[in-house]
Amino acid sequence: MRKLILLVTTLALVAVGAASFAAFESHLIDVRAHNEKATYVSPDDIDFGIVFMEQSYHKSCDPATGEGDCMKIHLSASFLDLKQTDWQAVDYTIYCEDKPVGDPDRGQANITPFILLSDSDPKDNNDVVDVPAGQGCGTVAYGSYAPPVKPPKWAEGILDRSFDTVDLWDMAFFAPLCSNNYNSETDPIDLSGRPNGGLIDSSFCRKTADMVNSDEYVDLASLVKFQVTLLED
Repeated sequence: MRKLILLVTTLALVAVGAASFAAFESHLIDVRAHNEKATYVSPDDIDFGIVFMEQSYHKSCDPATGEGDCMKIHLSASFLDLKQTDWQAVDYTIYCEDKPVGDPDRGQANITPFILLSDSDPKDNNDVVDVPAGQGCGTVAYGSYAPPVKPPKWAEGILDRSFDTVDLWDMAFFAPLCSNNYNSETDPIDLSGRPNGGLIDSSFCRKTADMVNSDEYVDLASLVKFQVTLLED
């Protein structure tokens, strides 16, 4: 009987010891991730500055060197990192978007309807402008209190880490003419049959106090959005 009691006691102590050991053992795994965008753009601001009605202006790059003042979208350093092996390419879409409402007493309208967008490096054959040839993107009018509308799609492209890490997009801006100043006999006509640069509603054209009646100006501004739509493996 005594031996049986000792055996039971010993087994109980072993069980308690095992349980105590399991309770005091733990393991930690540090879980981390570097979360980053797959692309970035440069520059983040393009200013055509002071322009004159019916004249053309360009922001373009040399496709051989990438140098210039065009719009550029790049694959990020993290996407190109050799340790990043999940994804090979990035699909993206370009939209033209209204800017926030400005001063209602100041002439303001969209600039993108007067800009022709083109792929500066067409040899990669994977970027395309979606709007009809010879047209800009979006609408001209933008009422002072009109709510923003869904931005129209302007173009789409693909970046590939093997051979196409940056896309260059050139812009040709044709400064519009205030409609109340248009003269069909003297103003130049482009190939589309409209005044060179197009007409802008004269309600957007403003005068300052020290200007004579025929001296008008209009501020043009839009946002251009590069939106990543797909990562390809």
